[in-house]
Amino acid sequence: MHVWRILTLILGVSLMTLAGCGATPAEPELPPGTLSSTPPPLGDAEQGRELFVNTLALTGSPNCISCHVVEAGEIEVVGPALVGLASLASQRDPNLTAEEYLYRSLVVPNEYIVSGYNAGIMPRTYGLYLSREQIGDLLAYMLTLD
Repeated sequence: MHVWRILTLILGVSLMTLAGCGATPAEPELPPGTLSSTPPPLGDAEQGRELFVNTLALTGSPNCISCHVVEAGEIEVVGPALVGLASLASQRDPNLTAEEYLYRSLVVPNEYIVSGYNAGIMPRTYGLYLSREQIGDLLAYMLTLD
């Protein structure tokens, strides 16, 4: 097992422990009216993959890959597996496109909680610290996860 995967598992268990104890640190919220109702244009999927793995440096929040697995057979740690995400995202809310659903899931993560997971676990800082272009890149990458 790669060292980064072991560290990811340790981080995931630590986050689950904090969440279970109700000791999650307060995070800044998006001020009312700052969320655009439409997602940014889809960007560069390769840049999005890079952000998915390395968001910590930009946001101070855990990397996406720290909590979400993207390949079948990987062990889920904190958040739901993202295998088949593009198809799932298009079915989660009949009033939203896959891009709209994923956008809202990134910037207002407590709006839609996958069954079996708790609200308040996913960082609510991505909409504050990532540019619309970076979010567009992340969306483009996530839509390749099918």
